[in-house]
Amino acid sequence: MFRAAQRGSGLPPPKPSAVWWCNGCRRTNPGRRFQCTVCKYGNTYDLCAQCVSRAGTLHPRHPFMEVR
Repeated sequence: MFRAAQRGSGLPPPKPSAVWWCNGCRRTNPGRRFQCTVCKYGNTYDLCAQCVSRAGTLHPRHPFMEVR
């Protein structure tokens, strides 16, 4: 996924990619990201700003929090 910085280069290792997709509409990086607070460990469940309004239907009884 990403390469480690060469030893002795003086550069920090690169940060992991911030690529994500909405579990509601399946779009990649669709803007604001809301994550299920129950399922945030392991396989996360993420919704975009458009889909979070349907969270009660898409992912019932689980609260969501905006990821910044």
